Amino acid sequence: MIIKDGLAKCLMCGSYLTAATPKSPTRFYRQEVMTRPDEIKDLAAKQEVEVLNLSDSQWKFVNAVANRLTYAPDMRKHYRAVLIEVFAEKRNMQDAVEQICVESGMHESDLKKIMDEEFQRIPEAVKELGRKSLFT
Repeated sequence: MIIKDGLAKCLMCGSYLTAATPKSPTRFYRQEVMTRPDEIKDLAAKQEVEVLNLSDSQWKFVNAVANRLTYAPDMRKHYRAVLIEVFAEKRNMQDAVEQICVESGMHESDLKKIMDEEFQRIPEAVKELGRKSLFT
């Protein structure tokens, strides 16, 4: 997740990653151990890009659904973006379901069944939402 230009955070391990040096600018990030906490605070204090705060259970759900829908990396990334928009409140779940159905060629009931199964496999998500199904 890109926090700001030049600083990213790994969503899997929580490590901070920095961009390449100005002498060789690239879009790739490399892991760097920062020994002083004030270095991290200084870099993170400049809010250039709004950070999307997904809970662990939401992130697990988004990844599980995207992985179950396709093996193609580009389409997984696209499906993740569509589902993240739901959690960012830029669209509602029904719009996302309809878009994914059109793009994947799945029937709406089949997609909802997959999403519901993945939701129920994540106990934190069930607890967070307070019900056992996404669509009932």
